Amino acid sequence: ARALTPLVERNGPRVVAPDFTYAVGPTPPRSLKEFRGRWMALVVLFSLPESRHRIDQLAAAYREIEFSGTEVVAVPMDADPAIIGRLGATPPILFPVVTEGAAEITAAYGLFSRAPGPPAPGHAEFLLDRQGYLRARWIPGGGGRGWDDLATLRAQIDVLDKEQRSGPAPDEHVH
Repeated sequence: ARALTPLVERNGPRVVAPDFTYAVGPTPPRSLKEFRGRWMALVVLFSLPESRHRIDQLAAAYREIEFSGTEVVAVPMDADPAIIGRLGATPPILFPVVTEGAAEITAAYGLFSRAPGPPAPGHAEFLLDRQGYLRARWIPGGGGRGWDDLATLRAQIDVLDKEQRSGPAPDEHVH
């Protein structure tokens, strides 16, 4: 997991992303593996109020991110089922915010969000390619240009978008 950096490495580490099923409000549950072969994904583990600015930033850029073939899935680290109300109506958040399954997702992805030392970060983002591999990770304050500069995030999405498929989708990640 420590090999994951904010920059996608061509032919770099390919860790099978843990699959998860999640629900957003009253909609039917979805599975991350449904994206395989069709969408890249940006899985965002967040906490409030620490992540407020970043969630607003992603909300403002969502249409562009979605247009690039990337779905944003936001996961509250405190697994609060009332998270939608806590986020509020402004700015409008059009990407999925998990309301059921957040604790399990946070536990699985928390294994990949560890910085070299404690404490565990209150915000982490993972970029998955279309095949379902974790290809990059950003933890705010990790040094260097981060994805808080949306141009850097766009550049990493572009790298993945231009890659050729390396084979079939991976088998499911199991712990």
